[in-house]
Amino acid sequence: ALGLVAAALISKRLGLIDEALLDLHYSILRSASFSVKLPSSISHEDILRAISLDKKRKGQGMVFVLLRDVGQPFVTEVDEETVKRALEEMRVSG
Repeated sequence: ALGLVAAALISKRLGLIDEALLDLHYSILRSASFSVKLPSSISHEDILRAISLDKKRKGQGMVFVLLRDVGQPFVTEVDEETVKRALEEMRVSG
């Protein structure tokens, strides 16, 4: 669930989706009783380290499945700063 939220936040931050689709992600995940807030006990470094082990990884880049719209995912590299900003937003909101 947290990965879906991160991907939606990154998609929104990059201007690929609108606030309504981001809100839909939150709504669906909450209705299924998933946590959408990043626990303070998990550091950004731990998450970035885990991302570096992901099977989609290419070289030094962090690869995410992002959205253009409902049913329109695509795979792309995302810079570390954008990921960190999304993680911080997940820690604060949710």
